[in-house]
Amino acid sequence: MSDYIEVPYRMKMVEDKVEGGFVVSYPDLPGCTTSGKTIVSAIENAIDAKRAWIDPTLEVLNRRFYRTGNRTLN
Repeated sequence: MSDYIEVPYRMKMVEDKVEGGFVVSYPDLPGCTTSGKTIVSAIENAIDAKRAWIDPTLEVLNRRFYRTGNRTLN
């Protein structure tokens, strides 16, 4: 899994002018979005969000590969 966490996925950050702070998403990871009050906290939260997105996604993919008889992802 650490290989996938280390991939430098493109991070998109926009300022939330209505509520304040910053919203961060990874366009290559659908639905992986978070926010923070500062740029630093938004980036820290984005790293956590990426891990939270990748972990269950790999679990689902591994189960699918098991069912089809293919090798699992490492």
